[in-house]
Amino acid sequence: MSPAGAATGSLTVQFSSAAMKTSTLSGVTVRITVNGTVQNVTTTPTFVAAQATFSNDQGDANSTGTAEEASLGLFNTVIPVKKIAYNAGATSAALTGAQFSVTSGTTTVKFTESTLNGKPYYQVDPNGTLSTFTVGDGYIASLGANTNNSTTYTITEKVAPTGYVLDGRHDITFNVTVTPNYTNDVLTSVTYKRDNGIYGNFLDTTPSKMTTDDGQTVNLESRTTVNNRYTNTQLESEMIHVKNTKNPSDFAQTGGHIVQVLIAMLIVAIVGAILLIVARMRRRNNTDRTQIA
Repeated sequence: MSPAGAATGSLTVQFSSAAMKTSTLSGVTVRITVNGTVQNVTTTPTFVAAQATFSNDQGDANSTGTAEEASLGLFNTVIPVKKIAYNAGATSAALTGAQFSVTSGTTTVKFTESTLNGKPYYQVDPNGTLSTFTVGDGYIASLGANTNNSTTYTITEKVAPTGYVLDGRHDITFNVTVTPNYTNDVLTSVTYKRDNGIYGNFLDTTPSKMTTDDGQTVNLESRTTVNNRYTNTQLESEMIHVKNTKNPSDFAQTGGHIVQVLIAMLIVAIVGAILLIVARMRRRNNTDRTQIA
């Protein structure tokens, strides 16, 4: 395979053994492995495309074919995540050892781990060996970057830092939807939208753009190339702060649970009031019957 723009190259395989040249090999499948180095890939600021040309017999034009070209959006998403104590501020020291899982529908997202700016960097990898990511202060990368469509992910805390507790009734779970935005088939931005579920008090220390109706839209900067590589390809969201507590009673203070408690109390009060009215009506009816008698 020749570099883009160059003449199409060819590969010739010659059997040196006389036995291998005989007709006994007719119809036998021959597998050839070629190791090579990609010299150049032609891309656009939005898509990367690939096409393969193959031939079974370089002397026969009818044995040459071309695989269909495939293209995929060329961008990367990055979501910073930091673990802090329940009553701590955003700049407080990160708690270490928390583990999270990420799912998309019924599929568990796999990761490979590296570092970025000295922090753990977990990148989505279908062939990765990690089914959870562990952070005190780190990054989740490439959520939604393998599709041109909107994708929703569920992030669940599975293990709390040492000395901290999780709610035994419900997992601390929130959803993040990643949506690439295009204008005239050109990627212009990515929108991050988050649904905190019932644990809003355990997420963030200040109002979050990601939880608004429109979510947080991160615009794609104009990109240049350095040594034939695009720069500024990462679209980073605001940081998500996930809190942990040492006191189980703090879970009852979250928005979802307090609403459930109030609803339960209201139902009990209504039922109690109805029973009281019925009891009074019965006593009154009994009194009226006694007086008539």
